[in-house]
Amino acid sequence: MLRPIERPLNRLERELPEGVLVDTAWLRSRGYSRQLLSHYAHTGWLSQPAPGVYRRPRGALSWEQVVIPLQGFLDCPLTVGGRTALELHGCAHYLPYRERQVHLCGPKPPPWWLKHLPLGMHFHDHNDGRLFRKYRVAAELERMRPGGAGAKEAPDLSLTERPWPPWGWKLFLSTPERAVLELPDELPGQETFHQVDVLMQGMTRLSPRRLQKLLTECKSVKVKRLFFFYAGRHAHVWLKPINGQKFDLGTGKRMLVNGGRFDQTYRINVPRDLKTFRDIYGKQATLLVRIPVVVEEPCFALKGGTAINMFIGDFPRLSGDIDRTDAPVAPRSGSFDAAMKRISGRVRTIVEGAHISASQLEGAAIKLTVREVRCDEQLRQPRLRAGGMIEGMSDGRDDIVPKRRRLRAR
Repeated sequence: MLRPIERPLNRLERELPEGVLVDTAWLRSRGYSRQLLSHYAHTGWLSQPAPGVYRRPRGALSWEQVVIPLQGFLDCPLTVGGRTALELHGCAHYLPYRERQVHLCGPKPPPWWLKHLPLGMHFHDHNDGRLFRKYRVAAELERMRPGGAGAKEAPDLSLTERPWPPWGWKLFLSTPERAVLELPDELPGQETFHQVDVLMQGMTRLSPRRLQKLLTECKSVKVKRLFFFYAGRHAHVWLKPINGQKFDLGTGKRMLVNGGRFDQTYRINVPRDLKTFRDIYGKQATLLVRIPVVVEEPCFALKGGTAINMFIGDFPRLSGDIDRTDAPVAPRSGSFDAAMKRISGRVRTIVEGAHISASQLEGAAIKLTVREVRCDEQLRQPRLRAGGMIEGMSDGRDDIVPKRRRLRAR
């Protein structure tokens, strides 16, 4: 029985999903000549976002549509790592960036055409052999592909996968444990100490078993010292089973920044203002505890990140706000004004030498600012807007002043 001849265009639609980017070499290996590719691009069956690459048109081009074929049928062993992997794991969504960056890790650089794509972002490639002796990207990707051990059957892998709709293609990326070691490797060039600090503060659910194996195979003294410095700084629970004395932390000092302060424990130089946010939040939270009259008032209630940090657990935050809202136990106008006056009078007797200033709106106190030496605590009365939305009053001062540390409570 004669089999029907499949036209090249029909075969292209079957082999190449819409939107996925491939290079000329991949198409030529499947029998598509340069003349035929040029014809498809001219007629609109293919689009050419950059020289040497093609795709079947489908919406705007995303970086996932570029990385997935690199990891798959283009046979380029790369994985998404570092900060980008942590973003995909939902660990870095609160960090602001001026421009989007995609960090790729592998044994060799990605294709040259990657930097010419109109994506509005930068790709940064990193050699995985510089950081780990074992857990190489190429070997782990081979195990995770069809026919390999698979991610579920090989829990010791340092890579994981996540489906990418609509066809269910798999995007391979570093696990959070591997990504937190790839992140400090970029200090102080591609990352900042403060970004890494805030990010490490939120890493509360790492696996100590995976970290133990990765740290054993890590070759970078700088990365291991920075990891233990940040982990100990935030006193994570998963750090207790890990014994830092078992790892080679090298000898001598590591000067990572000019004009910083020297950490005696791990013998590294870090920025002097790295401790600013932690100290400010701790001192102002202490001042809040020293003013129990706020808690005694039934019309006030802590909320948001403040309530989580005070009563549940550490919640990563970039601001030092202490959130408070009103509890509807009495008419708003009378209860709030009376509570503010009671707090003002009782704080003067509790905190010796405290300076209290009140901000008023239409004759009623809406904010109390308690100052003690170098620490301020602002108690704000939320403002009821149209539609029933409660919003904290703002004085427009969002910066942290070194000589008089300020904390805004909304």
